[in-house]
Amino acid sequence: MPGAQKNPVGTRRQKQKSDTRDLILKIALNHFEKNGYSKTTIRGIASDAGIAVGTIFSHFKDKFSLLADLIYNDLEAEMWKAIDSIPSRKPIHDQFNHCAKHFYSYWMKNPDLTKSFLVELVLSSSEWTQRFDVQIGLFLQHFVKKLEIMKKKGQVKTTVDSQIAVASFWSHYFLVLVTEFRNPSPNLKNMLNMLLQMNKQTLDGISVQQPV
Repeated sequence: MPGAQKNPVGTRRQKQKSDTRDLILKIALNHFEKNGYSKTTIRGIASDAGIAVGTIFSHFKDKFSLLADLIYNDLEAEMWKAIDSIPSRKPIHDQFNHCAKHFYSYWMKNPDLTKSFLVELVLSSSEWTQRFDVQIGLFLQHFVKKLEIMKKKGQVKTTVDSQIAVASFWSHYFLVLVTEFRNPSPNLKNMLNMLLQMNKQTLDGISVQQPV
């Protein structure tokens, strides 16, 4: 029997839909970088893309979804680039800082856009919040596994909860990010130094064992 017939019409439509989506994102990025998030409009993006406003809404729920999609894909690439280049012989807080440097450097490319994104993301409970939570979770699991290996090697106390320890690392990362981006000119060196000290202290511990 002959093989199943392909559907060239369906394939062509899928490609057209994908191409339109890519065009929307390309134009949106140009508008965000040129005009800023607040001054960018769906109507302006549609006009430059040569499509109807409704076409954009058939692909993206709202303006934030456009920005979130762009940043999500960027961070996905940045995350794997950072993980693949981790200096494995360094202490774990230095390894985490190595990845943080990749992320902080990305955020600093366009501080105004970064601020707009963080405000929207932190204060919302959209599907994008969930997607970024999953993305972050995958990244953090990499360090949870590292701590578990260190526990087996006797490099970390067996009583340490690796999930909580890594969550502490991440909370420090986010606190430094938000605090520094309140400044007109965020400073990468200051951010990395503060993060290193915070995570090192978490790893070292601050309590002194009392004699029995």
